[in-house]
Amino acid sequence: MAVSTSTNGADTPFADITHFRSLIGALQYLDITRPDIQFAVNRVAQRMHQPSEHDYHCLKCILRYIFGTLSRGLLIRPGDLDLPGFSNSDWANDKNDRKSTSGFLVFLGPNLISWCTKKQPKVSPSSTETEYRALSLLAAETIIPIDHCVFVQKFSDNDFIILLLYVDDMLIVGKNTSKIHELNKELCKSFSMKDLGHAKQILCMRITRLRDKGRFICPRRSTLNVYWSASI
Repeated sequence: MAVSTSTNGADTPFADITHFRSLIGALQYLDITRPDIQFAVNRVAQRMHQPSEHDYHCLKCILRYIFGTLSRGLLIRPGDLDLPGFSNSDWANDKNDRKSTSGFLVFLGPNLISWCTKKQPKVSPSSTETEYRALSLLAAETIIPIDHCVFVQKFSDNDFIILLLYVDDMLIVGKNTSKIHELNKELCKSFSMKDLGHAKQILCMRITRLRDKGRFICPRRSTLNVYWSASI
């Protein structure tokens, strides 16, 4: 199902509403372990109050997809104890109300452990604000449970592990300082904010530390010099 597809419009009402709602309920139970169908199921579920023949056709497309992908599911594999999180948003691409959609994925090593797709409560005037809201949703999901995660602290080499949050296409550099300040206030609801000074130039670059040798690996030496001068 395309993201920008409109579900509104004149169409023939579907006769058996009970059957339609029963199928939606079963699919909502199934998508707990099938994140690949969550968006499509959520999209069709928004029409449960007054389904049409077109909505039922979309529902049958989801059922055909499930029948052809019965072997798919969540696989748990051994791996490193990393905790990366990925967030993204779709700015005003819903033709029905022009609200944006936020989504995130959280991995423990190579295993997907948490995911979410949620429509934002209000229309965002810019794509930057949409990305901030998606990142705030990811932070609220991951940071709080980690404080109480005993098994992560037990099997980690140190007393803590680093949570890396990856954001897609966030434009936070610009001349509109008042807008950036407004977005920072929204982000402070889930983050402890700190100005890193010159070190902010390397936030989009990955720095790896070799624990056994006490060394840092960075793509560019000039960036590494900035990192050391900031005494972080």
